[in-house]
Amino acid sequence: MNAHDSILGLRDRMGRSIIGQEQVVERLLLRLLCNGNL
Repeated sequence: MNAHDSILGLRDRMGRSIIGQEQVVERLLLRLLCNGNL
């Protein structure tokens, strides 16, 4: 499993908890990857 697969898996798992809010999931994931520096 490479980094891309890991990120996609994390996005999928987050999407199961935050249903119907794809944009929120994307923004949260981006902030996690940037250590909150946005």
